[in-house]
Amino acid sequence: MRRFARWLFKMRLSLLTRKLGIHVPWIFEEIVQEWFGGPHLDWDPQDVESAFNMATQIRGNKWVLGPITDTAQFAALPGIGRRGGYSNFLRVYWFGKRMETIVGAAGATDLISRVVAGDAAAEEEATAIYLLRSKGPSTQLEIEPGAKVASRSRKPDFRIKEQQGPWVYVEVTKLHASGEYSGSGAS
Repeated sequence: MRRFARWLFKMRLSLLTRKLGIHVPWIFEEIVQEWFGGPHLDWDPQDVESAFNMATQIRGNKWVLGPITDTAQFAALPGIGRRGGYSNFLRVYWFGKRMETIVGAAGATDLISRVVAGDAAAEEEATAIYLLRSKGPSTQLEIEPGAKVASRSRKPDFRIKEQQGPWVYVEVTKLHASGEYSGSGAS
């Protein structure tokens, strides 16, 4: 399939094929051309392709492609392709990387739906899962599992464990600055 995707890109048919609703996996060369206007990205090609393909699977081509940028505005700045350069690239890449660590876990569907809907708390939970799973993809993950604490039922954001280790229950909270840190505290 990658060979076919490469051929479509070389023939300048990959975007047209996607617009027709035909699934074509992303290839690194196409991503670099669309987002950066040429070779301005020194990242692992398979990692980038994997993230973009995951983002496409969940959000669709329209979301991944985003708006077309008028590159004439940025003619003096190299590295900005018609998809907008690093900021738009990172929007897709970061979404795909986080989803790769979530897809397939028990309870993943609801969390993914909340992230897609723009739920800020779900975004933070997805980031926490990524941070804990990105270097240990063989860990087990359950999202919003039921837990009994003393005589009360609880529902933490997720639980995670190494293959032979105990479950670690995680509740993600929003980071905020204390009054003293933000300068609004008493002197």
